[in-house]
Amino acid sequence: MYYKEATEAISTCLASNLENISVIDRAIMSLEQQSPEKIGTQRRIASNIDALETFQAMLDDIDFKGSTPSLGDYTPPRMNIQNVDVSVRPEIILSATVKSGAALVGAIKLHFSKTFPLDADAGGFVSAILQEYAKAYLANSGDGHGPLCYVIDIGSKLVHPGSRRWRAE
Repeated sequence: MYYKEATEAISTCLASNLENISVIDRAIMSLEQQSPEKIGTQRRIASNIDALETFQAMLDDIDFKGSTPSLGDYTPPRMNIQNVDVSVRPEIILSATVKSGAALVGAIKLHFSKTFPLDADAGGFVSAILQEYAKAYLANSGDGHGPLCYVIDIGSKLVHPGSRRWRAE
């Protein structure tokens, strides 16, 4: 994974309910101390540092909507979407209980690419896939809830809100 270090640090920060933001600083310092010889590794490390610094600037844009975050499964099952097996692998699972006592569940996906940023439609599509994932694989924790299924697009510095419904076409 190209953004392995950034993904791990950001996921840990998010899972702490944004209380452990020092994990981001520590990851940056650790990456800055590396001095790889290969140019590809140098670029990967620089990209991870950039992603971590960008995420730090986005902290105020992240709202768990009263839910409790936890780390997602590292090797979750694949989803079959129109006869294609898709790896969804949300980094964060969100759990909430509403006033009626009903349990809701959602998921957060991190997106890093600057070359292929997500526009509103693509962000909505990823959110809808996360909602279907929550319904299929997290049902024991609650009902999949679209507003709790969203994307943090670090490459474009946007948080794409949760989609309210699945629109299969």
